[in-house]
Amino acid sequence: MPFGRHQAGLEPDPGEYLHRRRANVGDAILGADAGMTDIMLQHSRNSMRLARLRQRELS
Repeated sequence: MPFGRHQAGLEPDPGEYLHRRRANVGDAILGADAGMTDIMLQHSRNSMRLARLRQRELS
């Protein structure tokens, strides 16, 4: 077993780093997903509001 830099305390264990990095990316994706959902809901609400206004103008 070679004596790696992370074992000497010079660098974090690459496996641990990758795991942490993957978790961060996952959180970012979940966050973006939630944000997009909010935007899409807002957009559909605005569309419905506009449709109702147009309907009122026509009648």
